[in-house]
Amino acid sequence: MHRKYKYGFEKLTVWQSAKHVAVLIYKLTENFPKSEMYGLVSQMRRAAISIASNIAEGSTRDTKNDQARFYQIAFGSAIELTNQLMISQEIGYLNHDTFVEVMDELSRISFQINKLKSSALSSKYLREEGVEYGVNTNPDELHLEFDSNATAPNPSQPLSTPLNPSQPYYAHDSAVIDSGAQIGLGTKIWHFCHIMPGAVIGK
Repeated sequence: MHRKYKYGFEKLTVWQSAKHVAVLIYKLTENFPKSEMYGLVSQMRRAAISIASNIAEGSTRDTKNDQARFYQIAFGSAIELTNQLMISQEIGYLNHDTFVEVMDELSRISFQINKLKSSALSSKYLREEGVEYGVNTNPDELHLEFDSNATAPNPSQPLSTPLNPSQPYYAHDSAVIDSGAQIGLGTKIWHFCHIMPGAVIGK
């Protein structure tokens, strides 16, 4: 028997994943040194909670711009947590396998948050009949593996296919490109970049 959801955001796959990460971060940071209680522990827990909280709050907003704003905050918190995990692993607070597991899930969450934001900004109406944004209907489309052996991006190699065949630039799936940005021919936009309205990039 399926559980009945009291709130709409509970149905969102991305919120479910973000909640799982928040719980995981709380458990992992219990093993951090006591000296980090008001340092990394506090910061990581706040960032993890912020991801799920802003996804939930954004889903209740009445306007698409307001909705997208909360999703952008959630995305920023995901990047903040990513940075904190990298530092924790390098210090030695996290083992390799745990680090890769959480980073891989954060990559998927970041991608899904971008999908939510894009859906909000491109939709004529806030909600469409029969559509639940963020529900993973095709896992292959939403799965971004974190490669622990990855090297820095090579500018001589294209990232991926363009976001749209009519757009003559390359952008990673985790990048956020706001309406009104001007992007030059052949420009490459890397992981987690945020191109804001009015920005002019490339030639």
